Amino acid sequence: MSTDNEALRLGIVPLRPLTLSDLVSGTVQALRRNPRALFGGGLIVAVLAELVTVAVTVLVVGGLPEVPTTAMPTFAELRPYLIATLIALLVVEVMALVLVGVVNVVVPRAVFGHVTGLRTALSAMLPKLPRLFGILAAIGVMMLGIAAIAVGAIAVGGEAGMLLALPGVVAIVYLSMAFTFAASVAVVEDKGVIESLRRSRTLVHAVGWWRVFGILLLAGLATGIVSAIVGAVFETVSGGSALGISLATILTSAVFAPAMTVLTTLLYIDHRCRSEGIEGLWREAA
Repeated sequence: MSTDNEALRLGIVPLRPLTLSDLVSGTVQALRRNPRALFGGGLIVAVLAELVTVAVTVLVVGGLPEVPTTAMPTFAELRPYLIATLIALLVVEVMALVLVGVVNVVVPRAVFGHVTGLRTALSAMLPKLPRLFGILAAIGVMMLGIAAIAVGAIAVGGEAGMLLALPGVVAIVYLSMAFTFAASVAVVEDKGVIESLRRSRTLVHAVGWWRVFGILLLAGLATGIVSAIVGAVFETVSGGSALGISLATILTSAVFAPAMTVLTTLLYIDHRCRSEGIEGLWREAA
């Protein structure tokens, strides 16, 4: 096998098994070389997600609720905030599918030195969008089903139910990592929903479930800390206004959502190349 210095490099990463530093530098290079597709796509998705979230929240709740400040808030006080949070999560997940599709067009091509514009990436990913919705729905149904069983066990069994619910928590964490590559499989390999889920699990385990978990956990913690700092700065400067919070959300989403999605796609490429070689991906990226 080639050494680091001898490894062929056509684009954002060397064509060999990737280290953590390779994944980070490859993410930076992908963003730097394809800013219109990645940052532009991230900004469009972030703005649309925020506008839709605000509009739906106002229609459902009657306004933009604030976090209760009392020490022991009642459910009635928490209810509007919980509904608004659920709406935001659903809207972000759905809108993020467009960005996921764009990234999974751009990054495999960037590995081999190609630069992809936003229009080209959108035209390539739009036919795959229904599959991405299908994957999101399938995973959502599985997770909600497991969560409902766990909550039911706690409600019925009390403290003993908490022990019974523990496997449900483990299952949710396990499946969230096992299906990490499903969107990449659907876009890059043109697979259906069920086949993408199965293929993702196979690729994750081909190199290591714990590797995926550790890398994504580390990246998530880093981006979460920076996002919290940016949000706190905007909230302080704006005096806690809804506009300031929305601007902070848009800014952090436009930067960190593309970065995390690029990292995940590079991890998919790494797992695929470690287990199957680079040749198949090379043909698809061409």
